[in-house]
Amino acid sequence: FNHTHKDPVMREMIRNKMVREALSLAIDREEIIDIVYQGQGEPWQIGPRPDHVLYNEQLGTQYTDYDPDRANELLDEAGYAERDDDGYRLLSDGRRFTFNVQYTGIEQPDWGDSLEIISEQWEDIGVELNISSVERSIYYSRGEANEHDFMVWGAPGGLDPTLSPRDVLAVHPQASWFAIPWTRWYLSGGVDGEEPTESMKKRLELYDAFKKEADQEKALDIFREIHQMAAEELEIIGISLAPNLVGVVKKDLGNVPPS
Repeated sequence: FNHTHKDPVMREMIRNKMVREALSLAIDREEIIDIVYQGQGEPWQIGPRPDHVLYNEQLGTQYTDYDPDRANELLDEAGYAERDDDGYRLLSDGRRFTFNVQYTGIEQPDWGDSLEIISEQWEDIGVELNISSVERSIYYSRGEANEHDFMVWGAPGGLDPTLSPRDVLAVHPQASWFAIPWTRWYLSGGVDGEEPTESMKKRLELYDAFKKEADQEKALDIFREIHQMAAEELEIIGISLAPNLVGVVKKDLGNVPPS
């Protein structure tokens, strides 16, 4: 979700954590996994897998239980109780509570299937989702221009989450879609972009310290702190752990892991 949205009403709504909690609780991940991924995977937000040394249970599993009743309560409490004649909630300026989402459909048609299911599930809580499959260059140009409500992509970090921390830190100018202007601020040393929240600024300071830390255990402890702060913010909503993949290799090809 774009926490630096150009539209101030949308930005206010997205930055309301109760809204993000509600949207997550209104997703039946088990249904998506069963229908789209043939039962392979498990409900998940983001972050290291359970067997990883940096595993954070809260970052991975919070708000993944399907609970539309609680989602409705949270949206009411957040100030979005009013609805239009079609049952959709209204934003503070009277517009319909609507998200427009882009995804790279040619490369990832399964994302479109998942979004169609999410659209039906969010309709039950009064949230409209408009889905567009776009060519990858359009996807990137809109994201880099900060012209998106939210974007869909895979969350990296299975083997070593410190190598690509784009989903817990605003550091990647073509992938930290939740806050591209924050990323520009960090990469420019505060000259360009938009000053991040206090939570993100603290995480970026920790990240700089992590990159300088020679002691591996101390470095991992720094990243655990980054993950915990990211867990408390819930800036990104995930769907499922990636399922195991099957590959075919020649018998005499070396350096292939057994599983």
